[in-house]
Amino acid sequence: MITAERLGNVSVLRMDYAKVNVIDLEFMTAIAESFSSVPLTDAIVLTGNGRAFSAGVNLKRLMEEGLDYTTEFLDLLSGAILDVFLHPRPVIAAIDGHAIAGGFMLAAACDLRLMSAGLTGMTELKVGVPIPSILREIARHSLGHYTQSLVLTGDLIDAQRAYEIGFLDAVIEPEKLLDAAIERASALAAVPAATYSLAKRTLKFEAVQRMNVAEPEFDAEIRATWHDPMIRAGIAEYLASISRK
Repeated sequence: MITAERLGNVSVLRMDYAKVNVIDLEFMTAIAESFSSVPLTDAIVLTGNGRAFSAGVNLKRLMEEGLDYTTEFLDLLSGAILDVFLHPRPVIAAIDGHAIAGGFMLAAACDLRLMSAGLTGMTELKVGVPIPSILREIARHSLGHYTQSLVLTGDLIDAQRAYEIGFLDAVIEPEKLLDAAIERASALAAVPAATYSLAKRTLKFEAVQRMNVAEPEFDAEIRATWHDPMIRAGIAEYLASISRK
């Protein structure tokens, strides 16, 4: 599901699950466990399997498993991606394919983002579900004032547009992507750990403060929306429309 390879002071975590790294309970558990097992001396490069970085949440599984699964999944999704966002060491996303919805959020949680191919964006509203508060604030931190546009339209954008609006730090040719990410991660790993961690905490302080306010205020309502029978019927119709194409 996720393999780890150490290259000097860099741990490369490669996601390879269900063809396009579809996000479910087991996948997010593996993300959390992989990040917690990386030596604290290392920077991290998070990458996909060449087909996708992550194409987003497994909506079919969400419908099949019922409401208890939905609640557990949403909590773990927010918690695991927050762990990535707050990880004290450098985290570089080497985005080698689509990074959509939950996949976008996973990339947004990384410190730097390099991309070679695919589309990215937050398509949740097109499916009919809201974005959990923690994930919305992580997106806001990485996108700034473009967050509203991408959230409310659900549009997917290519790598060049993602670079133009500041979501990406670079667009890299596919064959050079991983080496470029490892090079950047290695350079950042040389920064004293305490200094790098402090820099991250100060940069992300406002985002964390907003999470602390927004989560208790909105997440019960957000979770209720994911549970709503009409919304779930809409998700089922969305899945059916995809299967007919």
